Amino acid sequence: MGRSQVQLNPQKLTPRPEIYLGQLSYLTLRASELLEHDSYFAPSKALKERQSKLSKLYKARHKELSHLLVSLGGAVDLEDHHATRIDDMIRFTQGVGWHESTIRFYLLWGMLEQSAKAVAKGLPASLRSKVTAQLGSELEQFCFEALSSELQRRPDLASVLAMYGRSVVADGLLEVRNSVDISKLTIQQGSNEDPASFAFRAIEPFVSELVASHSARMDRLGLTA
Repeated sequence: MGRSQVQLNPQKLTPRPEIYLGQLSYLTLRASELLEHDSYFAPSKALKERQSKLSKLYKARHKELSHLLVSLGGAVDLEDHHATRIDDMIRFTQGVGWHESTIRFYLLWGMLEQSAKAVAKGLPASLRSKVTAQLGSELEQFCFEALSSELQRRPDLASVLAMYGRSVVADGLLEVRNSVDISKLTIQQGSNEDPASFAFRAIEPFVSELVASHSARMDRLGLTA
């Protein structure tokens, strides 16, 4: 019962709007900064220009999400409450070079934005549409197209990117666990179960969907998940 309930109702994992927005806003800010940095190391001028445009898009999205946060009566510094955790995730998943950074965006941000979009269903209706408007597919599409082209040009990258892609899954799922609110679920914690294990068990059906999507993203690139 619990499994189907969570699969059908990701809104039951939605945190308070100011927490949701603070997390997503900071994640979007960091994406903008990383995309700008990575663009200087892109393997072609065309990819550099596309990545630079994406950085500006995410900068604009951050501005809009910050505005929504303030409009709720929150302060922009609410982003700082999540900064250390998100920055740690970024540091722990840091790869080597442009290609690993790009597949990190493809897989890690793909997972986190998919989670954020699903969990947004529990936001107030007046806010939900404004938030989901900031969760487009442009980044994932860019990464897929760029990596597909690079893998054709350099087949030797396949094994390295596959191994690296598998390595970021745990950190992504940890951030998903930390970003959702399980207090509305009816699942009970076991008497000898630690909080971290309980949290993962409580969201396991939701996590399973994210892992399946991760595998599909890898498959699209011809990589083994």
